[in-house]
Amino acid sequence: MPTDVEKLTELEHGEFMDIMSDYLYESIGAAEFGRRHPLIEKSCVVVPSTAHISLTKAVTILGLGKNSLVPVAVDEESRMDAKGKLTERKASRWLIFKPTEFD
Repeated sequence: MPTDVEKLTELEHGEFMDIMSDYLYESIGAAEFGRRHPLIEKSCVVVPSTAHISLTKAVTILGLGKNSLVPVAVDEESRMDAKGKLTERKASRWLIFKPTEFD
């Protein structure tokens, strides 16, 4: 899609990315994203129930807090069960950061 927009606007890739940098999630970060989209009550990080302890440290350093980790059950092959429940929390109320995408 970005390539299509670049063609339509006749912008070079670098010019397009300079414009988009004020809107891209990876540029503005979680706090600013949450501020711009107040429908979200809290941020969370969906992790497998087998998550490494370093993820706890990471969310603490990012300022999200260790309570922002939402463990999801894994299957026999240690993959997150995308259809599983997000513990007792209702996913619709959370900004969810997924470390990997599901097939």
